[in-house]
Amino acid sequence: MRILMVMARQTSMQSYHLPMGIGYVSAMLKRAGHEVRVLNPNHAIGEIHTLLTREVMEFAPELLAMGGMSFHANQIRHMAAVGRHLLPHAPIVIGGTLVTNQPAVAMEAIPHADVGVVGEGERTMAELVTALANGTPLDTVEGLIFRDKQGVLQRTPPRAILKDLDELPWVDWEGVGLDVYASLHAPGEMAPGLVVDHGARVMPLLTSRGCPHTCTFCCHEIAGRMYRTRSLDDVFAELEYAIDRFGIDHLCILDDLFCPKRSRLAEFCERVRPLDLRWECSLRVEQVTPESLHMMKESGLVCISFGVESMSDTVLRSMQKRTTTERLARALDLMYEARLTTWANLIFGDPAETPETVTESMEWWARHNHFDLRIAFIGYHPGSRIHDHALQNGLITNPLEFLLRGDPEINATAMSDAQFQQMRSLVYRYTHTFGMPGRIIELICRHSLRIDLLMECPHCHAELSFTDLTWKNVRNFRRSCRECNQLFHVPVRDRKSSPELAGLHGELRAMLTNDANWITRDNANNLLAQCTRIIRLDDGADEVHALRVQVITAYGAPEQILTVLWNALLGNRYHIPYFERMAAQLTAMGRSTEAEKFLRQAALLQRLGVTSPVDLPEH
Repeated sequence: MRILMVMARQTSMQSYHLPMGIGYVSAMLKRAGHEVRVLNPNHAIGEIHTLLTREVMEFAPELLAMGGMSFHANQIRHMAAVGRHLLPHAPIVIGGTLVTNQPAVAMEAIPHADVGVVGEGERTMAELVTALANGTPLDTVEGLIFRDKQGVLQRTPPRAILKDLDELPWVDWEGVGLDVYASLHAPGEMAPGLVVDHGARVMPLLTSRGCPHTCTFCCHEIAGRMYRTRSLDDVFAELEYAIDRFGIDHLCILDDLFCPKRSRLAEFCERVRPLDLRWECSLRVEQVTPESLHMMKESGLVCISFGVESMSDTVLRSMQKRTTTERLARALDLMYEARLTTWANLIFGDPAETPETVTESMEWWARHNHFDLRIAFIGYHPGSRIHDHALQNGLITNPLEFLLRGDPEINATAMSDAQFQQMRSLVYRYTHTFGMPGRIIELICRHSLRIDLLMECPHCHAELSFTDLTWKNVRNFRRSCRECNQLFHVPVRDRKSSPELAGLHGELRAMLTNDANWITRDNANNLLAQCTRIIRLDDGADEVHALRVQVITAYGAPEQILTVLWNALLGNRYHIPYFERMAAQLTAMGRSTEAEKFLRQAALLQRLGVTSPVDLPEH
């Protein structure tokens, strides 16, 4: 049978996370003798319906298959509709966590889908295609949800988890386009600690499936909680094939839980060392020891991802993380001392979150900005325990609507909606004020809007050259040092210009020129309003921020002064006098403990020699 498999689009010819599931299913179908083509729109320019139409016209598939995560539902819904128009009589099959975590809801969301694959898809898809080809009833195939002739949804018994992963073929690397994927990763993208230079050839790899842990925000029902490993002989045979076939020199291991047994980790390190790869993986915090870090680094490891999630023990217990802030802090320190990149998150919005727990985490983050942890808000994805909790408590009243809205953020905490938004605002202010910047020695804008950077690492002070960067790549901030593997951001910002801005600036100049005693209580509000109009369009307008601070200092209440000073820092997070003024204002208000982080950041910027951003010209 001719089968066209379609990936969900994440980007277009840029770094992204390659979904492995479709590659495994494609390989299984090819092993069974079917003719399979994979449409990967991430490797193409153009609208997805145009790409799909072209593939259908060229290939004339007899079956169309697609899948993805829950937040891909609308895209898959659109692709299925296009597919049905092009192939009115061909079966359309959907899969992935989208289907596995809510089979009936997914089928309702994708009305043109005929069949959904629930759970691991390799064996189920192979049996399904055989049944369709032979006219065998679908209720003989385990792991399906399908519409019968009357359009009624029917479920078949679940398929047992595959215990021996070596029974599976390798990923269909040619089909998913590894040759293209390998070269898409510019420095600072996807895994900044892994890729530091152009020309990297990156390969994702799975050495195991499943995770026995029960973190409440995680949804991994396809792989299940039964932890299973591939033999290392099979892993290294596939890896060495990819090195020979695609020139791979960077390895991104995507296991949810990598090598919990020390003996397996030691053997992996011994076997990967001669391959001379830069590699990264995910570990549990209890696996991070001085001995394991040394062993892994000696074999080429440069970056470890592990779940920090919160620096509040209250929230960690709610998330069922089975760790403590003390253990997390120790692991982070060990990583930093070993000169390995830490790739981890703080996530906010767990049901146990309070204003106090948010402040607890963000105060820790401000004191430890050298780790450069990412900040995110928790996702209530179908299949996770917190999603089930939200359903049970009436926070999600319509699962179909919730799915089609892309798993939107919800407030499942005991905080009021006003407090929840204040929490979001606080997190934003911290993350856009404190941080670890490198010092720009030279920035050159070249042809085609490409940028060359010469920087000094703020951690080890190595001089680093980055060439041929795109505008987006520079704006994404994060870089990793080749010498110490630590992350830092690039102190740049966009400046805006427009006829509207020019007019507003002209009006402000006129207001100042026409009034000799321009800072008066009567005109303070007019000046502040005009400054606010300008800053909304160009938050990097330093002179306008300075005027706003001057006016509010003269006539504002203490809390107003704090707000305006912090807004000025959001426009220029490297202006040391604003940090010092924030600290002085907080101290004057009896909040000296809060003032300390602003004084620390001012001292850090002074020590690093980073006192202003480089303004990127408009393009």
